[in-house]
Parts: sequence; structure tokens; C-alpha cells
Amino acid sequence: MKNDKAARVLVVLSCIVLLASTAIHWIAGHLTLPHALVASNLPPPISSALHAIFILVGWDWLVIAIVVLIAAFTGTRARKPILIFCAVGLLVSAAIVFHFLGWFIADEMLAAAGLLILGGALLFD
Repeated sequence: MKNDKAARVLVVLSCIVLLASTAIHWIAGHLTLPHALVASNLPPPISSALHAIFILVGWDWLVIAIVVLIAAFTGTRARKPILIFCAVGLLVSAAIVFHFLGWFIADEMLAAAGLLILGGALLFD
């Protein structure tokens, strides 16, 4: 039971990181990205696609945060596999982003969230 409390703390911390990353993407997607895309002279379909990707990435992280919170705070038997699956998904995403864009805050936030969720998952019985 003591491990469950520590696991939940780790999961909540990961969700704070994911929600912060979501907020950054949504704010950037609405405030700074449109100006950068206009200045880039990209064709409108590409520009629209990049704008949509920024918003959708934030949405995906919001969904993952909600799923891991539900899994961590309900006593479902599938809690551990769900958390491990979400953690691995975030860690793979961090690796892909790192491969294509190099180190920057998004890699670190995704990796931190993934490791926190994984740590929480491993603490659950």
C-alpha cells in the first residue's frame, strides 16, 4: 500500500509534465507558430498540416495523461500494463523527436514523463 502511494505520486508528477507540454504546444500553436509559418513561405497545405500536428500532439499528451491518471487511481488489474504501455509510448516518442530534432525541451519533457510513469508502474503491485 505504501508503494501504491509513491506510485501515484510519480504518475501525478508525470501528468503535470505532460499537461505543461500540452499547454506549451497549444499556446505556441496559436500564438507563435502561425507567424513562423507565414514567414516560411511554405505551401498552405503544408503550413496547415504543421499547425494541425502541433495541436494534435498536445491533444495526444492530454489523452495519455488522463488515461494514466484513471489507471493509477482505479484498482483495475490492467493498471500496470496500461501504465507501462503509455510510458513506453512516451519514451519512443522522445527518442523519435530526438532523432529528428535533436535535444530540446520536448524530448526532455517526454522522457521525464515516460520515466515517471514507468517508475510508478513498477511500484504498483
